[in-house]
Amino acid sequence: MLLTVKETAEILKTNRNYVYTLIKEKKLPAKRIGSIKIRREDLEEFIKRSDLW
Repeated sequence: MLLTVKETAEILKTNRNYVYTLIKEKKLPAKRIGSIKIRREDLEEFIKRSDLW
């Protein structure tokens, strides 16, 4: 499943700018498919690595 930056920010309970920063710093993988998309599996892996939850 692909998520938008907005959806990702809502899941992380943060703002879109933070998500863009994570992508720019290569901490969160993303692809441009029209707009930027994040795979749900990549987000779940990021959360596990980050110990956010």
